[in-house]
Amino acid sequence: MKNLLIFCDFYLPSIEAGGPLRSITAIIDALKSDFNITVVTRNHDLCSPEPYANIISNVIQDFNGYKILYLSKKNILKNTFKLLNNHYDIIYFNSFFSPHFSVIPQFIVWLKRLKARIIISPRGELGGGALTIKSGRKKRYLPVFKFLQGNKTTEFLASSGNERIEIEKRIGKNFKVTEIANLSIQKKLSSVSNLKKENKIRIVFVSRISTKKNILFALNVLNRVKGDVLFDIYGPIEDLNYWNECLQVIAQLPAHIEVKYAGALHPDQVIDTLKSYDLFFLPTLNENYGYAIVEALAAACPVLLSNQTPWHDLSHFNAGWEYDLSQPMQFVEKIDSLIVMNEKQYQQYKIAALNYYTDHVANNALVDDYKLFFNK
Repeated sequence: MKNLLIFCDFYLPSIEAGGPLRSITAIIDALKSDFNITVVTRNHDLCSPEPYANIISNVIQDFNGYKILYLSKKNILKNTFKLLNNHYDIIYFNSFFSPHFSVIPQFIVWLKRLKARIIISPRGELGGGALTIKSGRKKRYLPVFKFLQGNKTTEFLASSGNERIEIEKRIGKNFKVTEIANLSIQKKLSSVSNLKKENKIRIVFVSRISTKKNILFALNVLNRVKGDVLFDIYGPIEDLNYWNECLQVIAQLPAHIEVKYAGALHPDQVIDTLKSYDLFFLPTLNENYGYAIVEALAAACPVLLSNQTPWHDLSHFNAGWEYDLSQPMQFVEKIDSLIVMNEKQYQQYKIAALNYYTDHVANNALVDDYKLFFNK
């Protein structure tokens, strides 16, 4: 079997890393019986400097059919350099811009003139909205990457046609780009609950608290909504300054808009939690896939999104709605129209969300595509 080395910022037992964690977990589950896999990752979770309990840092260890190396911050460079003395047929990076788990390892690969096949999955990092965050650093790195990759042998793995376009726009068309949709971690299907109350709505946000996820926009939308709203927020606070801005808006909301921050959810709790809500709201600046969106659909919870995600046909199936962020009143009007519905009227959207997940997401056909791609 081929030796596959995977670099990713965060991995199990992380509970706060979100979509990139879910995507790489699904890929490893699909490939581990066909490859000798070694995963290299941090020894702590997002937003926490404390090492995971019950793991050994800086030592390669066996884990569930593959190997894993948890790196402490002070040992990342030394151990990465040492690790790359070993032979690997494929080196896969689950990020484009991550300094310690993409940029620096790629530079070491370049210095050592390694002959491994190099694959990068940008995970939406090259999208317009994502590039506006820490834009100076990112813009400086792009020409450096192109210079170091002058022979154009590095490959890119895109999860959608939109991401292929983003890669070609930012990196150029001389690199090989393969497009395969994201694997979804298969979920036990939810049943459709009967919770919607007339003239009230329970809305949920599940994601990291950061500029990219755009919860401040959601709060400003709710400030204009006329009906009664319960808005619960789940997710790690990645950007404290941004969260403080959100708190200022929350403090000024009218009495009929009730907001509660409920902390981060363990991945295993997401679907069961989402079952108790009427609407999932994510006005993201850019989303490569959106695992929380998938989990909302699996929980029979219709979704309200910006048009900066790959989910562009939801309204056609009555499973959700997407609007341009430059038109906030469209979000306001949609929420107001949903608030007045009773359970019988709203049930069609819950059923449609679950049906969309069953018909368009929950399938195993992509596993063979991933195996074929990595076995080239």
